[in-house]
Amino acid sequence: MPYMRKGRTVYKKVNGLKKKGTSKSVKKAKAYKRTLDAVHHGFKPTGKKAQPKGSAWKGGKKTR
Repeated sequence: MPYMRKGRTVYKKVNGLKKKGTSKSVKKAKAYKRTLDAVHHGFKPTGKKAQPKGSAWKGGKKTR
């Protein structure tokens, strides 16, 4: 992966390390790194939240 995280800071690996950004928390820095990696692999963020998945169980009567 071309990005790495140290604490709250995300770096890009290009002839050493170049600072890409800093977050307010480690949790947010991890999410930021995941997004940068996804964009590097072709993901195009739209700003919309993901739709929740429905249950696989369709209803009906439970039998024992």
